Amino acid sequence: MKQSDTAWSYWSKESLSPVNPSYHCGWAFGTPDEPASSIWCASLLEPLRKTGYLNSEFSALDFGCGDGRLFNFLSRRYKKFQYFGIEQDNTFGWSCLRSASASFGKDSRACFAAVGSPKAAEAIDKATFVVLGSVATHLKEKELLKCLAPYQGALRRGAPLVASFFVGKAFSAFSPGIYDNPECYTAVTYTSPMVNDIARALGCGATQEEEFVAKDGHLHRIFLFRKV
Repeated sequence: MKQSDTAWSYWSKESLSPVNPSYHCGWAFGTPDEPASSIWCASLLEPLRKTGYLNSEFSALDFGCGDGRLFNFLSRRYKKFQYFGIEQDNTFGWSCLRSASASFGKDSRACFAAVGSPKAAEAIDKATFVVLGSVATHLKEKELLKCLAPYQGALRRGAPLVASFFVGKAFSAFSPGIYDNPECYTAVTYTSPMVNDIARALGCGATQEEEFVAKDGHLHRIFLFRKV
């Protein structure tokens, strides 16, 4: 999605007051500046809006939630929803969760928790949809499927998954060890057949629905995965 797109003219309208007026996306999350940070959120959510998943009260599961950027974006546009922000159970993940909780934890719609916690299990049970922003862009296929394994119950009952990928003519992964995770790379580029292989492993079909160019020039391709 670009600022000139018709879809952004829809998402750019904020109908509600911010939960935390002083919030600004942290530097570690790729695209902190506005309006690019909000366009990133809109790029992830637009496939769900087009397919009707945001038409009524919903429960969002945001895996790799960072400092709560997606909750901030949703809370300025929707009143009735539940949000679960999930992060990895390590030093970086807990730093994200503390920051997100400090910014938005007093809002009853928001819950921030680590992978494997009771709240993370509740998020899976309640999820209307699952969002992976910058997760697949940092993990190889084996580790990505391992991370997605807990969410397959939600996918099997029909919850869609929105995920961002770097896609190219050849697979590549460089500079491992970021975000306090030895399996996490600075950038992982998949091929289109590899994305389809991941979809099949999840019992889903995958279609590319959006694109977003980050500040660093990386082209994020936004895929919608749905049960087949």
